[in-house]
Amino acid sequence: MEKLGGLLDDTAVESDATGKTAGKPNASAATNDGSKRTTRSGDLVLKTLAHVAQCSDSNCSLGDCRRIKKLVSHLTTCPPEQQPQCKICPKVYLLLAWHARQCNVKPCMLIFCDAIKERREASLRLERRRDDKTH
Repeated sequence: MEKLGGLLDDTAVESDATGKTAGKPNASAATNDGSKRTTRSGDLVLKTLAHVAQCSDSNCSLGDCRRIKKLVSHLTTCPPEQQPQCKICPKVYLLLAWHARQCNVKPCMLIFCDAIKERREASLRLERRRDDKTH
């Protein structure tokens, strides 16, 4: 498999108290003295995803644009029965979910963005209704 600019390597999966996972590019990296330093990889990935959503140039000069497009196109070609074991698909889905949480564009042209936003909004509405019933 071709290495795609380390974009997949920058993704971490974190689990919150409810067991849900959230993917986000690593915001910090340890230095030799154990302290943490902030990186810009997360901002770069978000900006690239936003660019990819609007870019229709298959020969775009932005190198990360082509890499992200290649990752996204993998989602459409990877057989659904192989996706749970695939090393790429879950990480790309996490990147797309992370983008969707930040995205205010309606409709967003990035694959799955609108569907992820709709699902999240429905989940939040359901949670609010449950909270209203308990109070």
